Amino acid sequence: MDRRHFLKLSAIGGVGLTSCWSIEQKKVEIHFPIHVRSNMNTGHKIMHAISIPSSTSVHTETLIVGGGIAGLSAANSLNSGDFILCEMDDDFGGTSGATKVGGNLFSQGAHYDLSYPQNYGHEALELLEKMDVIAYDNTLNQFTFKDRQFIIPEENQEICYTKKGFQDAPIKSGINKKDFIDLLQPYVGEMKMPTRLIHERFRALNDISFFQFIDKYLVHDPSLITGIDYQMIDDYGSNCSNVSALAGIHYYACRDYYGKNKPELFSPPEGNYYFIKKLMSNINGNRLKASSIVFNIEKNGRFYATKIFNTKTEKVETITSKNIIYGGQKNALKFIYPQYYPLFSNTQYSPWVAINFELKKSIPGEHKWQNDMLRVNQKLMGFVNAETQNNNHKVLTMYMCFNPSERKEMPKIMANPKAIVEEGINYLNQFFNVSTQEYIQSAHIKVMGHAMPIPTKGYLFNDRNEQTKNENFFFAGTDNGRLPLMLEALDSGIFAANLINQ
Repeated sequence: MDRRHFLKLSAIGGVGLTSCWSIEQKKVEIHFPIHVRSNMNTGHKIMHAISIPSSTSVHTETLIVGGGIAGLSAANSLNSGDFILCEMDDDFGGTSGATKVGGNLFSQGAHYDLSYPQNYGHEALELLEKMDVIAYDNTLNQFTFKDRQFIIPEENQEICYTKKGFQDAPIKSGINKKDFIDLLQPYVGEMKMPTRLIHERFRALNDISFFQFIDKYLVHDPSLITGIDYQMIDDYGSNCSNVSALAGIHYYACRDYYGKNKPELFSPPEGNYYFIKKLMSNINGNRLKASSIVFNIEKNGRFYATKIFNTKTEKVETITSKNIIYGGQKNALKFIYPQYYPLFSNTQYSPWVAINFELKKSIPGEHKWQNDMLRVNQKLMGFVNAETQNNNHKVLTMYMCFNPSERKEMPKIMANPKAIVEEGINYLNQFFNVSTQEYIQSAHIKVMGHAMPIPTKGYLFNDRNEQTKNENFFFAGTDNGRLPLMLEALDSGIFAANLINQ
């Protein structure tokens, strides 16, 4: 989360440990309801669907698979209104999803974005302008958000907890931090978004790790790498030894974080579901199908026959289309359309778990919007405090990121959600130094087994549409060689739609 405080040097002492701390896990008495959401348990539904004959058949020009930012932006960008969009969940949003807590929506995925420099991709910026989300500010020389009530003031933005106390950001102050800033300064203005616009002369940085880049140019102490690793995991799902140098540099240099025009931080309580709502408002609702699992695609001549299982009605429908825009998770192609799965077989995904803790009353202590928890546990990213935005929104949203190898733990979490809630409460107890379970009214868990594609070495600039567009099969989504960021997802949908519009 340190993008927002990149230049702000800590006046508080930091820490520089390289090993994982262990938190003393104490038994927690839970006397409140726990609600769990996940799309990982769809396998048995698909097995059931295979034996059900198709009850109806419809025709459309374009079928869009996936109702996240990418799929919905594609739907907004097609010249023809003849399309159907299918989403497997009962609501749209994907990794930008939200859930209702106490009558209000709160994020369960991506939860913020930042104002946009004018050198970003004009197609995505034009769509955001069309949705009345942003406007150009001549004074700041960037596109800023129109709903000003969702701008997080700098003084409320962030605090970082460590085992040895608090500091203002994950990278502690000192000569290493200054050297790190100086190293990255020449790249400011060159790290565009979407990343497909980045100049060829920088693309060799995609072939080495971020750690290799840092190690080549800096004498660094362990605390610098500790802070950078935390930030890379937070936005990219893995540490700087696994993330490419280009992805790492982009994190710190894609906006003028340390210049005169620092970006504004925009975060509605529902997080990036705000953008989902805006995108949906421009689409004919009859074109959107929720609770609809795409489980089989076959090509018959010039057309595709796609079978959809509706989890509400338990009926199977066949959709015939000339085009397909596939914005869903690409790992599912192994079962849905196997011939294209090899294109994505090397993509690594990090699983995530989000827990919304609904509070009866405020927990005593300092309240900031983002509360980083550095090296308390390797998978713990901290929590967002919605009360800093609205005194009536007493919800803490905790995020945990897992290694790809830990995906097997996700079914265990769904089978026994109480265990991870207890673990989360122990972290909150440590942060606030009180028994926080006494303040909690309910817990809402979302488990995402393939939440975030990791931008490893060689990952970027690998658009598979070059290999499939002659078949009228197009890909959208950040797992098509994009960074796992909102504007990248938005642009990927526009880009796929424009290949059809040509």
